[in-house]
Amino acid sequence: MDLINSTDYLINASTLVRNSTQFLAPASKMITAITLFISTIIGTITNGLYLWVLRYKMKQTVNTLLFFHLILSYFISTLIIPFIATSQLQDNHWHFGTALCKVFNSILSLGMFTSVFFLSAISLDRYLLTLHPVWSQQHRTPRWASSIILGVWISAAALSMPYLIFRETHHDHKGKER
Repeated sequence: MDLINSTDYLINASTLVRNSTQFLAPASKMITAITLFISTIIGTITNGLYLWVLRYKMKQTVNTLLFFHLILSYFISTLIIPFIATSQLQDNHWHFGTALCKVFNSILSLGMFTSVFFLSAISLDRYLLTLHPVWSQQHRTPRWASSIILGVWISAAALSMPYLIFRETHHDHKGKER
């Protein structure tokens, strides 16, 4: 009898230890998801405020146009974060379908490419303004900046197309989409 009870105790203890380690994963996922949701709220408010100020309260210059579109790319990317947080809470299962998977991944890559390209364009603009001030004063116009902005968006969209075309969801062994 004592042997059966001690074995029963070992089984219960190992089950208890195994179950207690499972609490760590949901807690970390919950913290990650809460952080992502807070980032979405703060990012949407601040980026929206910046966009409003740059569009309606400041004169349209080369700098304001470049920064407006940089922040617009951040704003668009911020709107995707709640879907990533929801997927994180559901053990990285994607419940929104293949079409939204493709769209969200291409939008995230579009945001990544546009932010890199706009930061590069802003750096190049600062370089030209510093090194060639006379040329910059004659050629640096909002129309010139608009053509640069259009080129950035077209280039970023072209580089994001593979995500839209080739991204797929897969079903795991439990039949859930990832």
